[in-house]
Amino acid sequence: YEHKINLIKDNYTRLGINIIEERIQDATIFNKEFFSIADRVLVDAPCSGFGIIRRKPEIKFTKTEEDIASLSKLQLKILNNASKYLKNEGILLYSTCSIEPLEDENVIELFLKENSNFSLLGNGNVKFFPNVDDTDGFFISKLIKRG
Repeated sequence: YEHKINLIKDNYTRLGINIIEERIQDATIFNKEFFSIADRVLVDAPCSGFGIIRRKPEIKFTKTEEDIASLSKLQLKILNNASKYLKNEGILLYSTCSIEPLEDENVIELFLKENSNFSLLGNGNVKFFPNVDDTDGFFISKLIKRG
């Protein structure tokens, strides 16, 4: 989205970073230009936002079970597509601002079933809870691509 690109530009300009090339693209559509070129890929997946509910309480009234099911399918599609851009031994980081297992652990479990050349790295999945960690709720999974 254009507004997200502008936020990214503002931040890398402020930080003096000059190695970023921003583009607007559909993350579900394969781009052969990026096939197997990346050492690292970050998938900051669209999600329900249940992890930030304390800052946006209206989320509990606007999201349905159908939304979560639809989002988890979209997340898996994006993750599968993004994984094609990694070199062997590349790292794939998957992140959501959700604490909903259907968007988090279940997506990773399905991805690993479909992609036997990937495995969890280190401790694998990490989940932060607002009431426990005094932060927004987040899920992060670190995966590695093996030849």
